[in-house]
Parts: sequence; C-alpha cells; structure tokens
Amino acid sequence: MPVLSLISTDPETARELIDRPRESAAPESLLALYGGEPALAADWAASETQEDVWMTRATAPSIETTAIEITSADELSSFYRKHQMRFWASAMHQFGHCFGFRGHSGELVSAAAVNFIIPEVAYAQIGGVVTDPAWRGKGFARSCVLAVIDSLYRSGIAECGLFARCDDGRLLEFYCSLGFRERGRFHFIGL
Repeated sequence: MPVLSLISTDPETARELIDRPRESAAPESLLALYGGEPALAADWAASETQEDVWMTRATAPSIETTAIEITSADELSSFYRKHQMRFWASAMHQFGHCFGFRGHSGELVSAAAVNFIIPEVAYAQIGGVVTDPAWRGKGFARSCVLAVIDSLYRSGIAECGLFARCDDGRLLEFYCSLGFRERGRFHFIGL
C-alpha cells in the first residue's frame, strides 16, 4: 500500500497540498500530513539527495526491556535537538509509545518513538531512534525499539515500519536483526 507523507511549514499550504496527491494517488493510498511544523521542513536540501529504505515488521510482544516511557514532549524534543535528529516535532509525542534510557545523573541518553499512527490499517511509523555517542554499544537503542514495538502490539497496532539510510550498512543490519525487512526505497521530494 503506498504511503505519502506531506510536510508543510504552514497549515494553509498543507491543506492545499493534500488535495493534489489525493487526486492522483491510488484509492488505497494513505496520507500522513504534518502542517505548520517548520522543524520538519528545514532540511529538505540534504534529504532530497538521500535514498532511504522503508522497512516493516509485524508487532509482537517482546522480551522485557528496561527502557522507560518518556512522558515529556519537551524533554524528548530537547534530546532530539541536541543530537540533531531531523524530522521530529513535539506534536508527534501525542501518539505515545516513546521510550528511552537515562544516564547516571538522570539525563536522557537514548530514545525511540513513534512519528505517526494510521489506525485504519493498524500501522505505526517508528522514528527518532538515537543514542548519545558516549552511551552507544550498550544495547540501549535495541531495547528502546523493542519497547516501542511491544507497546504498539499491546495497543492493537499490527505492523510498524521505519526509514533508514540506504548507505548505512550497519544500521540496516541492526534493523534486520530486530526483524525488519525492506519494503521499498524512496527519496524526499520538495514541492
């Protein structure tokens, strides 16, 4: 099933943009729209030259992880800004399913979250998987992603997906080790 995400810096433009693809998209296509999110539209030049892989897997109960739920949108947004995580907006926190780890002094050191949920097809998009470089190699990202998958499963979401850079072999291997499989490739296109 084709999925089209539209990102606009202003809500009026977003409403105008959504009508164009809806006219030409296949009837079974799903549209995800973020209007009025300047943070999401800031890096188009870099994104348009990058090819990414869309990977999916069924959700399932996972092994117990020690990842904790992140309840503060501000804390998560601050962590993502610090680590230059693109394509995250605090409005995405409304979907829930945000998990992470804290360091010795209580600061967030690793996180994974959901970018959007499409309840009509029980699908969720995982994003924002990042670990502070000083804390890498301890399995935190793996535990965070598994906690998100488990949380999605428990809320009735049957399938989840994510995007990863095609040119990052280690990252693709990591997601494959978690059960994700390639479903397609894509480029961002600025309109």
